[in-house]
Amino acid sequence: MRYLLLLLLISSCSSLSRQECEDTNWYVKGLADGQDGLREPKTKEYRDECYSHNVTIKSFDYLKGYEDGSKTFCNTENAKVIGLRGYKPHKVCEEVNPQFSYGYEEGLRVFLKEKAKEDIFKRYGNECISNSKCTDGKSCLATIKRTRFSDQVSVRVCR
Repeated sequence: MRYLLLLLLISSCSSLSRQECEDTNWYVKGLADGQDGLREPKTKEYRDECYSHNVTIKSFDYLKGYEDGSKTFCNTENAKVIGLRGYKPHKVCEEVNPQFSYGYEEGLRVFLKEKAKEDIFKRYGNECISNSKCTDGKSCLATIKRTRFSDQVSVRVCR
């Protein structure tokens, strides 16, 4: 009984069934993973899952699909979005598309500027353009500057 329970627990952890392992077009699976922007291929994970069903995957087909899918995902627009969100750069994309790092840096620069502004507001108060935006008798006088990656962030805060 204990052995049967352990076997059921192990088999329920696998995300691919025996049938899926046998029927999967591994090129298409890799293509989808690459287009989804996975940071690294899941070859080992799929190989291990299917091995538990005594099925061998077509690793070469999967990796070729992953590479082709990554070429689709790794455009400069996606690079900019990744940078805008403050995520780490996508190493596969930097290899697949030399222009990727330019889009990433552009997005990251915007992200870092906004982060610097947030940090300033948390520390010094609200941004202001005129005294009418300040409360508690404060004046819109102080200009706080922060420099990150050769970009200067300058905002006026109530003081």
